[in-house]
Amino acid sequence: MNGKSRNPKQLRLMFGLAALALTGSASSSSEMAPEAWQIRGAEEGNFGKIRSEYLHQPNINSDIARNPYSKVRRISIFSLYGEPNKYLGQMVGVIGYLSKSKGCESNTILYLYPTRESYELGFRREALNIELNPHFKGIEKFECGKRIEAIGSFKTLEQGTIEQCFGSLNDASIKIVTPASR
Repeated sequence: MNGKSRNPKQLRLMFGLAALALTGSASSSSEMAPEAWQIRGAEEGNFGKIRSEYLHQPNINSDIARNPYSKVRRISIFSLYGEPNKYLGQMVGVIGYLSKSKGCESNTILYLYPTRESYELGFRREALNIELNPHFKGIEKFECGKRIEAIGSFKTLEQGTIEQCFGSLNDASIKIVTPASR
């Protein structure tokens, strides 16, 4: 009888140790630098020729423990402008209007304007610069003036005499937003 009662105790101990080991490895992997995580399954991750502009790259819900995009904090762009120091270095998601232009080396420069009016006027001091993540594909599918959600690590930029952006979203991803989606 004593031998039979040890088995459930041993099983509970083994399951407890296994659960502890799993949570320990998940928490250590969630603190990995963005450069350390690898994207697996490119076709399922929205990277192939069937690229959808209505999904982020990579999918922000995939591989939650290792994906830096899993910690996105969706906020109003006006909250970001009101308290920029509160969001420095954090992964934020904001909605606005996309503008694309060509840089001096024929690279694409992206801006996110908070309103349609500021997009049409083109005042860059009201815009965020978007620096896409290195894995982002299919930027040519996105048209200027489309309403998008941009996610990325926020940082402010110094305001000088030359007109420049309010801040930037680094290691970013964008997707088209329709009124019903989010």
